[in-house]
Amino acid sequence: MKNRPKITSISQLPKRFRPLAEKIGLKNALIAIDELAPRPDPKFHWVEQITEPEHFPDGIFQRMASLIGVENTLTLMHEFEGENIYIRKIKDAFIPFWHSLLKRKWRKFNIKNLAHEFDVSEPTVRQIVNDHEDQISLFESEA
Repeated sequence: MKNRPKITSISQLPKRFRPLAEKIGLKNALIAIDELAPRPDPKFHWVEQITEPEHFPDGIFQRMASLIGVENTLTLMHEFEGENIYIRKIKDAFIPFWHSLLKRKWRKFNIKNLAHEFDVSEPTVRQIVNDHEDQISLFESEA
């Protein structure tokens, strides 16, 4: 868990930490971030010896460790310890986002193309764009 890449510039930090680093300097920001990082319970000192995906229980944890790394998987396990987590399908989790993309691409006569591009039925595309048109006409009638 100690083999982190060396951060030498603010641009290498996750975006959420960059404003902090710009205010207090990179060195101080790295110290603050490290202080905020979850610390393993001393009773579980052996966790530091988990270094390979194969060390995790079978199933989803091994897959996670293979995909996002051992340290990130341990961080997720620590953060959500004891909780049941349901991971939604990407398409369902981001409905408002992809609806807005679809609405921006809509041009009256491309419903079939949009249905194919967004992997939905043509009636679904019509419903999304009709809801969009209804909202626009509602605002126009109020003006």
